[in-house]
Amino acid sequence: MLYQLWLVKLFGVFAIPFFFYDLEILFFISSFLFLHLSSGLKTILRDYFHDLNLVAIILIFLRLLNLQFLRYTLEFFL
Repeated sequence: MLYQLWLVKLFGVFAIPFFFYDLEILFFISSFLFLHLSSGLKTILRDYFHDLNLVAIILIFLRLLNLQFLRYTLEFFL
């Protein structure tokens, strides 16, 4: 009976690093998602919009949008 208690405690101790490992992968995936989203939208803008002033304005709004996505993601995790 005593060994079962130690087995549960040992499992809890060994589970902690894997929990941090999963969070680290989640942060990497979300950061690559933001990079992929940003580069894809910039490519679409440069391909379909030819007015440089309009592209510049949309790129500024895109950067603000990325900051908002980042803020909401951090609020979700923290």
